[in-house]
Amino acid sequence: MKLITSKKGMEFTTFHLGTLIMVIIGIIIVIFLIWKWNLSQGKCMAASKELCMASVLANSKARVPVVNDEIYAVNCPTKYLTIGLEGYEEETTECKGGDDKYFKECGKPNQAGTSQFNKCFFNKTNELIASRIFNCWEQFGAGNLKVFSEYEVDRQCIVCEIIEFSEEARAAYGGEYIGARYPQYSLDEYMRTTKPSAAYTASYYELTVDALDVFQPQIYDYDMQGSYAVLFVAVNQAHVQDMLGDAWSWFQDKVPWLLGRSSDEPEILFVNALHFVPQEDVQNMCDKLI
Repeated sequence: MKLITSKKGMEFTTFHLGTLIMVIIGIIIVIFLIWKWNLSQGKCMAASKELCMASVLANSKARVPVVNDEIYAVNCPTKYLTIGLEGYEEETTECKGGDDKYFKECGKPNQAGTSQFNKCFFNKTNELIASRIFNCWEQFGAGNLKVFSEYEVDRQCIVCEIIEFSEEARAAYGGEYIGARYPQYSLDEYMRTTKPSAAYTASYYELTVDALDVFQPQIYDYDMQGSYAVLFVAVNQAHVQDMLGDAWSWFQDKVPWLLGRSSDEPEILFVNALHFVPQEDVQNMCDKLI
């Protein structure tokens, strides 16, 4: 790396450092105010999401000049979602939320397995899971933000959410993938045909597609006997090249999600990816957990 030693260079660096400090202070104040407001409204989980999104933005935009390293760390604690036959619980290390009557309209737990209960229960369960997958991707700017510093690490990960099912739900529906047992209630079909809200023109699937899905499409399915992770991964150039081989040149030219970093050193490119996988697969998909 070339060091700036001239007076003009020092003035340039000092000016930008001063500006950067002011930006960081501003971002921290905004984060604090959003967090305090949500807490005052009894919305701890909402505050956690806003804090995560603000920290990702700060991590991406507030960088040390020249070396481009992060100054503000990403603060996105893992959420733990447990889905039962009557409701769900969701918590982080600091928050606890949920709705113990979320499935009330579906009927009583002893009706699990009936066609009427199944239709309501799986639609609402898919809604819960799809929204968590979407929230993870949205928190990271839909994959368009450059995050973290150590780009020499092949795969850097954040586990946005761990999703599991209550003992009652496992007993009623566990042992087989839902998409195979009840194809009409497949999570993959729900992702492809449902929008997050009327404000969106695209489906959950379209809104969460990442660059690597061109080569390895995500299939969304689950077995209630297992637990699942919603995983954000920053993948560097070396790993993507190993994965794609001869397709790398096409990928580099055509895929708009390809990101890079500018410095005096050779450019290091990377892409962001989103995965919904069994929890036990996380260790095989990540070289570093943030």
